[in-house]
Amino acid sequence: ALKDAKAPEVCGWGEAMIVGGNPQRAVTLIRKAIEMGGEGAAYQKSLGWALLWAGREQEAKAALEAALAGFEDWPATSANASPDHWTAAFLLGKVPEDEYTRRYVRVSMLGYRLDCLPWFYVGQRREMEGHREEAITAYRACVGLGQLPNAYPIWRWANQRIEILSSLPTSAPAQ
Repeated sequence: ALKDAKAPEVCGWGEAMIVGGNPQRAVTLIRKAIEMGGEGAAYQKSLGWALLWAGREQEAKAALEAALAGFEDWPATSANASPDHWTAAFLLGKVPEDEYTRRYVRVSMLGYRLDCLPWFYVGQRREMEGHREEAITAYRACVGLGQLPNAYPIWRWANQRIEILSSLPTSAPAQ
């Protein structure tokens, strides 16, 4: 139940709502996680990501900029940035796609291989821009890299988006 949950769980539920196609609920949950004490780049990146999907670009930009607190002088500060910082910078358009995807090739953190991580967000951005087939291609790259030993499990979300996009008529907008 929400009342018994901790901020990281609530933020994770919000992220799952984005992937499932309910960005308004995602915004509510991620803001709740922040109210519960969730702080830092991960929460602001997730809020910005949800707000982008909700079509609230100015609020999204503010949240993504907040995720870059301490890293405003991008790319000069990028060497010490976390995956959440890099993702916020990518979603803001401060990092080109090729640089973002190269950044996590053969990189491990907290026991996970991160090769697949940027490809999920590349797919998200392509999907938000209305480029369905290009999004599916990025998601497939994510799923493929997700088969590496100890891969970060974000590849499962990419697989979910492939299933959702593949079930829609070709002319339908992304959900």
